Amino acid sequence: MSDYLGDSGPVDEISQDSDFSRGGRSGGRTSLTRGAKFTALTTALAVVVAGGVVTAAWRSFQSHGGPEKLIPSSAFAVGTLDLSMRGHGDALAAFANHFPGSPTHHGDGSAVDRLLRAAFRASSDPHVDYDRDIKPWLGDHVALAGWMDKAGKPEMEGLIQSTDDSAARAEMRKLMTNGNGAFRIADGYVVLGDTDALVRESIDAAHRASLADNNAYAGDTDALPGDPALTAWVDGPSARKAIEAAMSPDEAKLFERMGSMGPLGMFGPLSLMGAARAGGGGATAGALGAGRSPFSGRTAIGVRVDDRYLEVDARSTGGPAQHGSSTKSLRALPASTIAAFELGDPSALVTGMTSAMKLFGGFTAPTLSGCSGTVEMVPPASSVPQNLPNRRQILRELARQRRKLHNASPCVTRHIQPPDPLQQIETATGLQLPGDAAAVLGDSLLASYGGLTLQGLPNVAVRTHPADLSAAQAVLDKVQSRLPSSAHVPLTVDTSGGDLLLATSSDYVHEVEQTGSFGEQSQVQLALGGLPDTVGSAGYVDLSKILPLLGSVPRDVQALKAVGFWTAVAGGVQTSQLRIVVG
Repeated sequence: MSDYLGDSGPVDEISQDSDFSRGGRSGGRTSLTRGAKFTALTTALAVVVAGGVVTAAWRSFQSHGGPEKLIPSSAFAVGTLDLSMRGHGDALAAFANHFPGSPTHHGDGSAVDRLLRAAFRASSDPHVDYDRDIKPWLGDHVALAGWMDKAGKPEMEGLIQSTDDSAARAEMRKLMTNGNGAFRIADGYVVLGDTDALVRESIDAAHRASLADNNAYAGDTDALPGDPALTAWVDGPSARKAIEAAMSPDEAKLFERMGSMGPLGMFGPLSLMGAARAGGGGATAGALGAGRSPFSGRTAIGVRVDDRYLEVDARSTGGPAQHGSSTKSLRALPASTIAAFELGDPSALVTGMTSAMKLFGGFTAPTLSGCSGTVEMVPPASSVPQNLPNRRQILRELARQRRKLHNASPCVTRHIQPPDPLQQIETATGLQLPGDAAAVLGDSLLASYGGLTLQGLPNVAVRTHPADLSAAQAVLDKVQSRLPSSAHVPLTVDTSGGDLLLATSSDYVHEVEQTGSFGEQSQVQLALGGLPDTVGSAGYVDLSKILPLLGSVPRDVQALKAVGFWTAVAGGVQTSQLRIVVG
């Protein structure tokens, strides 16, 4: 036990005393390569950016003893889990009980106890019994953080609140006997890290300056709506620097050669169709591309549960400005609407997709011609059995044939240009992208699905707001004239005010033109929650009507009734909400 930090409060720091933690490194443990650490880091970041399940209620930090005081101020991605559910345990139980297979239907204790008991039931090597090994000492808070060490390299830290340090110490020693990490106990928390040296360093750094002093973090999470039981927070620029620091020069060059297909390129898993570079040069900067991305600002995500729905709220700074679309037409869709989708700037989407198709269409593929399929047709010498009569004569003849074919048909490397997707679209439909599509879509799009019909196509309609209504109609006339009669694609076109309407039948287009009560349906209101008057995007799907069309589905899936989402931008801040409704 030591109190070398000199903190005025109580300090109980116990190093994991297994062999692997002595000296800060495991005696028989293989240390992670920089590449492996990079992979682990990017995986963790992807989970946090996506609002993954490792995140939790940061607002609970405001209470005394919160884990934010043990997270260094250099943290770039953090999350915690408040196991007390901030007083919403009954709502969690009610929500989970809608699923027939939920562990909350069995056992005793709170809904969290039942879920954790089920989660640990299948554990092995070693097996952990939740009621015996974990529950006696487990506190309310579990945290995960990515932070920068004194060498400027990214590290991961885990924190588990303890109500009984002795019991926690004994259980952690048992769990970590395989040399898979190190831990110390400080300020009522089990602090976990890759090595004992890093655990000590993270505690030292947090006592000097912690996340509790980060005003940007506090402001972002406090701005989340409601009282979320789970939240996450990511500082995009700091996260980008952490990824750069984790990359070796060779890795940076590799990702630079991968270009837009690399992990951080335009089409990479962490880019979300953006780039992650905020400036600078060099191989690493080149690997990260250019432009806006989730790493250009800060993102806070909150998750809360109600008896009938799970809600995920997000708030992001530093994003590009978006054109908003009024939700008046969305709310006025027919009451029979099964699915709807609204987009505030469809022309920008078409322009982006066109650029992507041009990018792919510009690739050339090298290939060998001439010798391909000729020289290779002559069997190799190894295929001739050793004991075959006249083997030497056969081998000489094979060699002669190989030389003859090679001289007659030398290999030539050619670059094959793949078909131009834009040219193929224009040939089939007459559309010239992106101009024609942008002329039709204008500055807003509302698509709706009204269900199947006994005859013909399903009821589908699209409502747009073109800048020039007559020009948009001319584009549609051109498309209809190009479609062959055998295509059997009936398209009804109509106008309403300054809007252009397209539908699969005249009856449905007239139905969409009328003022309906879609927005007044109770399930729609539950799924879309606080739908703003103006959105960048919005969507709704009535799963209770879609799932039966798929045939036999698991009973737990049948509990899903609807999903709704929306995004909006105001004052440079993008907010969004996603709700999953059960019943």
